[in-house]
Amino acid sequence: PYGKFLIGWASMPELTGRATVWAYGGGTDYQLSRRWSLRCFDFEGRCLWERTSDKGSHVLEVAWSEASGSWVAVEWPYETGGARVLLALDANGILINKRMLGMVSTCKLFAGGRYLVTSAGQVIDVETGQVGWEFL
Repeated sequence: PYGKFLIGWASMPELTGRATVWAYGGGTDYQLSRRWSLRCFDFEGRCLWERTSDKGSHVLEVAWSEASGSWVAVEWPYETGGARVLLALDANGILINKRMLGMVSTCKLFAGGRYLVTSAGQVIDVETGQVGWEFL
């Protein structure tokens, strides 16, 4: 079987200037590669860059972090289970930093990608990787 999906969104503070659309995609036969891609497209549909996850992993969350000036994403090794990883990518999709998040069942980026809240009740500053506060 072959499957593909595309989820895209864009953020345009103004109607002029450059805007970017992000999309998730499983652009290869899942039975053969078990790899997922994170791709960046412009509004004309041209792929600006692509980052392929490690085998057996995929990206669950992605956001632009104005605080750090980078894209942030949460990656999870779905095939084996295990710790989620916080990734920082520059505007060209190059990996800047990789931080282990531990064994949390879920997490969400919020506040414009500045923070990450985990199911363990931690709120993490994505720029520093430090826990800012915890819910009891």
